[in-house]
Amino acid sequence: MHWNNIHAVLFDLDGTLFDTAQEINAAANLMLAEINAPAIDTAVSQKLIGKGAANFVERALKAVGVSPSLQDQAVISFLKHYEAVTATLAPAYQGVLQGLEELADLKVPMACVTNKQTNLALKLLRTHQIEHYFSIVMGGDLMERKKPDAWPVLAVCRQLNIQPEQGLFVGDSDSDVDAAKAAGMRCTVLPYGYSGARSFDELGADSVVSSLLEIVQHIRQDLNRRK
Repeated sequence: MHWNNIHAVLFDLDGTLFDTAQEINAAANLMLAEINAPAIDTAVSQKLIGKGAANFVERALKAVGVSPSLQDQAVISFLKHYEAVTATLAPAYQGVLQGLEELADLKVPMACVTNKQTNLALKLLRTHQIEHYFSIVMGGDLMERKKPDAWPVLAVCRQLNIQPEQGLFVGDSDSDVDAAKAAGMRCTVLPYGYSGARSFDELGADSVVSSLLEIVQHIRQDLNRRK
């Protein structure tokens, strides 16, 4: 992947900046308890994460053999519990806080583009005192079409006043890669989040990097070349 001419960085949230699997699992089990369904463990929840809360709940219900007719009720329950547990069990991945600070020092505009509801994303960012790094926080409730559609990536590009080819999307899943590619934006994945059934190398990203600090290093080198 070429790292030149990156004018902004767009980040996924769950599995990219924060390890939210324990929180999602806790909320899922509280939801399942309400409908007298068996609990699932964090390893199972982690494999079900992706494409927003409704899709996660649908997969969780299927995993425990619950009728899909309870989907709407279960989503409401899950979101209620998830709001309560958000930012209580989700640490930042190694290198994330330092990497965001260094990108901010380099004056690189950043946006958070997540299928999670915006209020929950903001709660997590504010708790860790990093909301100010992001000029835009776009959650799934603000999207006409969620990732893996290109819509949120293109919408953020318009707000940042950049062309898609001037951006970099940093994620951990096929939804992130597919959204970036559909928008014509470069995409790199971090190898520690929620890639689903495929390995990170199989997601089709332009690159797989070890940490956010590696991304910062590439961008710093390019900015120095442009001076």
